[in-house]
Amino acid sequence: MSNEYYTFYLNLSQFTIIKKKYQNFLIIKKNPNILFIIYKDEVRITCFYNGTCLVQGANIQKEINYIKKILSLSNNEKENQTQFLNHKNSFQDPIKNNDIQNNNVGIIGTDESGSGDVFGPLVVCAAFVMPKDIPFLKKIGVRDSKKLSEQQIKKIFILTSKKIDYCIKIVDNEKEYNFLIKSANLNKIKALCHNFVILKLLDKINQKAIIIMDQFTTIKSYFNYLQNEPKIYHSIRFETKAESKYLSVALASIIARYFFLKEINKLSHQIEIPLLLGASRKVDEQINHIYQKYNSNIFYKIAKCNFKNIKTYLK
Repeated sequence: MSNEYYTFYLNLSQFTIIKKKYQNFLIIKKNPNILFIIYKDEVRITCFYNGTCLVQGANIQKEINYIKKILSLSNNEKENQTQFLNHKNSFQDPIKNNDIQNNNVGIIGTDESGSGDVFGPLVVCAAFVMPKDIPFLKKIGVRDSKKLSEQQIKKIFILTSKKIDYCIKIVDNEKEYNFLIKSANLNKIKALCHNFVILKLLDKINQKAIIIMDQFTTIKSYFNYLQNEPKIYHSIRFETKAESKYLSVALASIIARYFFLKEINKLSHQIEIPLLLGASRKVDEQINHIYQKYNSNIFYKIAKCNFKNIKTYLK
Protein backbone atom coordinates (compact mmCIF):
# COMPACT_ATOMS: atom_id res chain seq x y z
CA MET A 1 0.00 0.00 0.00
CA SER A 2 1.48 3.37 -1.02
CA ASN A 3 1.48 6.18 1.54
CA GLU A 4 1.61 9.93 0.99
CA TYR A 5 1.37 12.94 3.23
CA TYR A 6 -0.05 16.40 2.75
CA THR A 7 -0.16 19.27 5.22
CA PHE A 8 -2.60 22.18 5.46
CA TYR A 9 -2.15 25.12 7.84
CA LEU A 10 -5.63 26.21 8.92
CA ASN A 11 -7.51 28.36 11.41
CA LEU A 12 -10.21 27.38 13.90
CA SER A 13 -13.12 28.31 11.63
CA GLN A 14 -11.71 26.09 8.88
CA PHE A 15 -11.34 23.21 11.35
CA THR A 16 -14.98 23.69 12.30
CA ILE A 17 -16.02 23.26 8.66
CA ILE A 18 -13.93 20.10 8.29
CA LYS A 19 -15.35 18.69 11.52
CA LYS A 20 -18.91 19.24 10.32
CA LYS A 21 -18.34 17.79 6.85
CA TYR A 22 -16.61 14.68 8.24
CA GLN A 23 -18.82 14.20 11.30
CA ASN A 24 -19.61 10.57 10.39
CA PHE A 25 -15.90 9.71 10.39
CA LEU A 26 -14.90 11.73 13.43
CA ILE A 27 -12.95 10.48 16.45
CA ILE A 28 -12.38 12.70 19.47
CA LYS A 29 -9.31 11.80 21.51
CA LYS A 30 -8.08 13.22 24.80
CA ASN A 31 -4.76 14.53 23.58
CA PRO A 32 -3.32 17.95 24.47
CA ASN A 33 -2.03 18.44 20.92
CA ILE A 34 -4.88 17.05 18.81
CA LEU A 35 -8.23 18.71 18.17
CA PHE A 36 -9.77 15.70 16.44
CA ILE A 37 -8.97 12.82 14.08
CA ILE A 38 -10.86 11.60 11.02
CA TYR A 39 -10.67 8.10 9.57
CA LYS A 40 -12.17 7.58 6.14
CA ASP A 41 -11.33 4.44 4.17
CA GLU A 42 -7.52 4.23 4.28
CA VAL A 43 -7.01 7.93 4.96
CA ARG A 44 -6.33 9.53 8.32
CA ILE A 45 -6.77 13.28 8.82
CA THR A 46 -5.29 14.68 12.03
CA CYS A 47 -6.17 18.23 13.06
CA PHE A 48 -3.82 19.76 15.63
CA TYR A 49 -4.42 22.70 17.95
CA ASN A 50 -1.40 24.45 16.41
CA GLY A 51 -3.29 24.79 13.09
CA THR A 52 -1.69 21.85 11.28
CA CYS A 53 -3.96 19.48 9.38
CA LEU A 54 -2.08 16.32 8.36
CA VAL A 55 -3.63 14.08 5.69
CA GLN A 56 -1.96 10.68 5.38
CA GLY A 57 -2.59 7.23 3.99
CA ALA A 58 -3.24 5.65 0.61
CA ASN A 59 -4.96 7.51 -2.24
CA ILE A 60 -5.19 10.79 -0.34
CA GLN A 61 -5.67 13.07 -3.36
CA LYS A 62 -9.46 12.69 -3.26
CA GLU A 63 -9.63 13.94 0.34
CA ILE A 64 -7.14 16.74 -0.36
CA ASN A 65 -9.28 17.98 -3.22
CA TYR A 66 -12.42 17.74 -1.08
CA ILE A 67 -10.87 19.75 1.77
CA LYS A 68 -9.71 22.41 -0.68
CA LYS A 69 -13.22 22.55 -2.10
CA ILE A 70 -15.10 22.89 1.20
CA LEU A 71 -12.61 25.49 2.44
CA SER A 72 -12.42 27.31 -0.91
CA LEU A 73 -8.64 27.02 -1.01
CA SER A 74 -6.62 27.86 -4.08
CA ASN A 75 -3.81 25.60 -5.27
CA ASN A 76 -1.56 28.66 -5.12
CA GLU A 77 -2.50 29.61 -1.58
CA LYS A 78 0.89 28.98 0.00
CA GLU A 79 -0.14 29.72 3.56
CA ASN A 80 -2.68 26.92 3.48
CA GLN A 81 -0.75 24.12 1.85
CA THR A 82 2.59 22.43 1.49
CA GLN A 83 3.95 20.22 -1.22
CA PHE A 84 3.71 16.43 -1.19
CA LEU A 85 6.50 14.77 0.70
CA ASN A 86 8.71 12.82 -1.64
CA HIS A 87 10.43 9.82 -0.06
CA LYS A 88 12.00 8.35 -3.20
CA ASN A 89 15.57 9.19 -2.19
CA SER A 90 17.24 6.99 0.41
CA PHE A 91 17.71 8.16 3.99
CA GLN A 92 16.19 11.62 3.96
CA ASP A 93 16.45 12.21 7.72
CA PRO A 94 15.52 14.86 8.57
CA ILE A 95 12.38 14.86 6.42
CA LYS A 96 12.07 17.84 4.12
CA ASN A 97 8.90 19.38 5.48
CA ASN A 98 8.07 22.82 6.86
CA ASP A 99 7.30 21.57 10.37
CA ILE A 100 10.75 20.00 10.85
CA GLN A 101 13.18 22.24 9.05
CA ASN A 102 14.60 23.12 12.46
CA ASN A 103 17.88 21.25 12.83
CA ASN A 104 17.16 20.66 16.51
CA VAL A 105 14.22 18.37 15.72
CA GLY A 106 15.03 14.68 15.56
CA ILE A 107 13.19 11.62 14.33
CA ILE A 108 12.08 8.55 16.25
CA GLY A 109 11.95 5.48 14.03
CA THR A 110 10.27 2.25 15.11
CA ASP A 111 10.61 -1.30 13.82
CA GLU A 112 10.44 -4.85 15.08
CA SER A 113 12.30 -8.14 14.78
CA GLY A 114 11.29 -11.75 15.26
CA SER A 115 7.74 -11.59 13.92
CA GLY A 116 8.62 -14.00 11.10
CA ASP A 117 10.71 -16.35 13.24
CA VAL A 118 9.19 -19.42 14.86
CA PHE A 119 11.68 -19.37 17.70
CA GLY A 120 12.47 -16.49 20.00
CA PRO A 121 10.49 -13.47 21.18
CA LEU A 122 9.06 -10.49 19.36
CA VAL A 123 11.27 -7.43 19.87
CA VAL A 124 10.13 -3.88 19.08
CA CYS A 125 12.46 -0.88 19.16
CA ALA A 126 12.19 2.90 18.90
CA ALA A 127 15.39 4.84 18.15
CA PHE A 128 15.88 8.61 18.30
CA VAL A 129 18.14 10.16 15.66
CA MET A 130 19.09 13.84 15.59
CA PRO A 131 20.26 15.49 12.35
CA LYS A 132 23.77 15.77 13.83
CA ASP A 133 23.88 11.96 14.21
CA ILE A 134 23.30 11.23 10.52
CA PRO A 135 26.91 11.49 9.23
CA PHE A 136 28.10 9.15 11.99
CA LEU A 137 25.34 6.59 11.32
CA LYS A 138 26.05 6.60 7.60
CA LYS A 139 29.78 6.21 8.26
CA ILE A 140 29.34 3.07 10.38
CA GLY A 141 27.02 1.49 7.80
CA VAL A 142 23.55 1.78 9.31
CA ARG A 143 20.98 0.35 6.93
CA ASP A 144 18.15 -2.19 6.88
CA SER A 145 19.12 -4.96 9.33
CA LYS A 146 18.06 -7.62 6.82
CA LYS A 147 21.06 -6.57 4.71
CA LEU A 148 23.53 -6.94 7.59
CA SER A 149 25.31 -9.94 9.07
CA GLU A 150 25.01 -10.84 12.73
CA GLN A 151 28.53 -9.49 13.33
CA GLN A 152 27.71 -6.19 11.60
CA ILE A 153 24.55 -5.83 13.69
CA LYS A 154 26.52 -6.42 16.89
CA LYS A 155 29.22 -3.93 15.85
CA ILE A 156 26.71 -1.18 15.02
CA PHE A 157 24.86 -1.73 18.29
CA ILE A 158 28.08 -1.40 20.29
CA LEU A 159 28.97 1.81 18.45
CA THR A 160 25.52 3.40 18.89
CA SER A 161 24.12 2.05 22.17
CA LYS A 162 25.69 4.80 24.31
CA LYS A 163 25.37 7.53 21.69
CA ILE A 164 21.76 7.14 20.54
CA ASP A 165 18.66 7.07 22.76
CA TYR A 166 16.46 4.05 22.20
CA CYS A 167 13.79 1.94 23.88
CA ILE A 168 13.01 -1.74 23.38
CA LYS A 169 10.17 -4.07 24.28
CA ILE A 170 10.93 -7.79 24.40
CA VAL A 171 7.76 -9.87 24.31
CA ASP A 172 8.85 -13.02 26.11
CA ASN A 173 7.37 -16.20 24.62
CA GLU A 174 6.29 -17.82 27.86
CA LYS A 175 5.40 -14.80 29.98
CA GLU A 176 3.68 -12.61 27.38
CA TYR A 177 3.51 -13.61 23.72
CA ASN A 178 1.83 -17.01 24.01
CA PHE A 179 -0.62 -15.55 26.50
CA LEU A 180 -1.50 -12.48 24.41
CA ILE A 181 -1.82 -14.39 21.14
CA LYS A 182 -4.77 -16.33 22.56
CA SER A 183 -6.94 -13.21 22.41
CA ALA A 184 -5.12 -11.00 19.90
CA ASN A 185 -3.47 -11.35 16.51
CA LEU A 186 0.19 -10.59 15.84
CA ASN A 187 -0.51 -7.12 14.46
CA LYS A 188 -2.33 -6.10 17.64
CA ILE A 189 0.60 -7.25 19.76
CA LYS A 190 2.95 -5.28 17.51
CA ALA A 191 0.74 -2.19 17.73
CA LEU A 192 0.70 -2.36 21.53
CA CYS A 193 4.49 -2.66 21.59
CA HIS A 194 5.10 0.16 19.10
CA ASN A 195 2.86 2.47 21.12
CA PHE A 196 4.69 1.45 24.30
CA VAL A 197 8.22 2.13 23.01
CA ILE A 198 7.21 5.43 21.40
CA LEU A 199 5.70 6.77 24.63
CA LYS A 200 8.58 5.49 26.74
CA LEU A 201 11.24 6.99 24.46
CA LEU A 202 9.44 10.34 24.28
CA ASP A 203 9.44 10.44 28.08
CA LYS A 204 13.14 9.60 28.06
CA ILE A 205 14.28 12.27 25.58
CA ASN A 206 11.78 14.88 26.82
CA GLN A 207 11.77 16.84 23.58
CA LYS A 208 9.86 17.23 20.33
CA ALA A 209 10.33 14.50 17.74
CA ILE A 210 8.83 13.29 14.49
CA ILE A 211 7.68 9.66 14.63
CA ILE A 212 8.19 7.35 11.63
CA MET A 213 6.86 3.80 11.83
CA ASP A 214 7.59 0.91 9.51
CA GLN A 215 3.99 0.16 8.55
CA PHE A 216 2.75 -3.38 9.22
CA THR A 217 -1.02 -2.83 9.05
CA THR A 218 -3.52 -0.21 7.90
CA ILE A 219 -3.64 3.10 9.76
CA LYS A 220 -7.23 2.48 10.82
CA SER A 221 -6.44 -1.01 12.13
CA TYR A 222 -3.40 0.23 14.03
CA PHE A 223 -5.43 2.69 16.08
CA ASN A 224 -8.32 0.25 16.47
CA TYR A 225 -5.88 -2.17 18.12
CA LEU A 226 -5.02 0.54 20.64
CA GLN A 227 -8.53 1.76 21.42
CA ASN A 228 -8.52 0.36 24.97
CA GLU A 229 -5.09 1.70 25.87
CA PRO A 230 -5.01 4.47 28.51
CA LYS A 231 -2.50 6.51 26.50
CA ILE A 232 -2.03 6.50 22.74
CA TYR A 233 0.44 8.45 20.64
CA HIS A 234 -1.29 9.60 17.45
CA SER A 235 1.12 11.83 15.56
CA ILE A 236 2.76 9.06 13.56
CA ARG A 237 3.84 8.94 9.93
CA PHE A 238 3.34 5.43 8.61
CA GLU A 239 5.66 4.31 5.84
CA THR A 240 6.09 0.95 4.12
CA LYS A 241 9.71 -0.23 3.80
CA ALA A 242 10.67 2.63 6.10
CA GLU A 243 13.81 0.80 7.22
CA SER A 244 15.25 1.37 3.73
CA LYS A 245 14.30 5.07 3.67
CA TYR A 246 15.05 6.46 7.13
CA LEU A 247 18.19 6.03 9.21
CA SER A 248 16.15 6.23 12.41
CA VAL A 249 13.99 3.27 11.37
CA ALA A 250 17.00 1.36 10.03
CA LEU A 251 18.75 1.81 13.36
CA ALA A 252 15.62 0.68 15.21
CA SER A 253 15.56 -2.46 13.06
CA ILE A 254 19.24 -3.12 13.88
CA ILE A 255 18.78 -2.66 17.63
CA ALA A 256 15.65 -4.83 17.62
CA ARG A 257 17.53 -7.53 15.70
CA TYR A 258 20.48 -7.34 18.08
CA PHE A 259 18.28 -8.04 21.09
CA PHE A 260 16.33 -10.71 19.21
CA LEU A 261 19.54 -12.58 18.32
CA LYS A 262 20.72 -12.20 21.91
CA GLU A 263 17.50 -13.85 23.13
CA ILE A 264 17.82 -16.61 20.52
CA ASN A 265 21.34 -17.37 21.75
CA LYS A 266 20.08 -17.46 25.33
CA LEU A 267 17.29 -19.90 24.48
CA SER A 268 19.67 -22.04 22.42
CA HIS A 269 21.96 -22.31 25.42
CA GLN A 270 19.08 -23.28 27.70
CA ILE A 271 17.96 -26.21 25.56
CA GLU A 272 21.47 -27.02 24.27
CA ILE A 273 20.31 -26.79 20.64
CA PRO A 274 21.31 -23.93 18.27
CA LEU A 275 17.90 -22.60 17.28
CA LEU A 276 17.38 -21.80 13.61
CA LEU A 277 15.95 -18.52 12.38
CA GLY A 278 12.90 -18.08 10.16
CA ALA A 279 10.16 -20.60 9.44
CA SER A 280 11.67 -22.83 6.74
CA ARG A 281 11.50 -26.58 6.17
CA LYS A 282 14.75 -26.93 8.12
CA VAL A 283 13.02 -25.20 11.02
CA ASP A 284 10.20 -27.76 10.73
CA GLU A 285 12.78 -30.53 11.06
CA GLN A 286 14.29 -28.85 14.09
CA ILE A 287 10.85 -28.47 15.68
CA ASN A 288 10.36 -32.23 15.40
CA HIS A 289 13.82 -32.86 16.85
CA ILE A 290 13.09 -30.60 19.84
CA TYR A 291 9.71 -32.27 20.33
CA GLN A 292 11.31 -35.72 20.43
CA LYS A 293 13.80 -34.53 23.05
CA TYR A 294 11.63 -32.34 25.29
CA ASN A 295 7.91 -32.90 24.38
CA SER A 296 5.52 -30.11 23.40
CA ASN A 297 5.62 -28.05 26.62
CA ILE A 298 9.03 -26.66 25.70
CA PHE A 299 7.52 -24.73 22.79
CA TYR A 300 5.64 -22.37 25.11
CA LYS A 301 9.04 -21.23 26.41
CA ILE A 302 11.02 -20.96 23.19
CA ALA A 303 8.56 -20.49 20.31
CA LYS A 304 5.60 -18.50 19.05
CA CYS A 305 2.80 -21.00 19.41
CA ASN A 306 0.51 -19.41 16.83
CA PHE A 307 2.75 -20.67 14.00
CA LYS A 308 1.13 -23.57 12.15
CA ASN A 309 4.23 -25.76 12.31
CA ILE A 310 4.18 -25.43 16.11
CA LYS A 311 0.41 -25.89 16.48
CA THR A 312 0.74 -29.39 15.00
CA TYR A 313 2.62 -30.49 18.12
CA LEU A 314 0.30 -28.80 20.58
CA LYS A 315 -2.86 -30.69 19.66
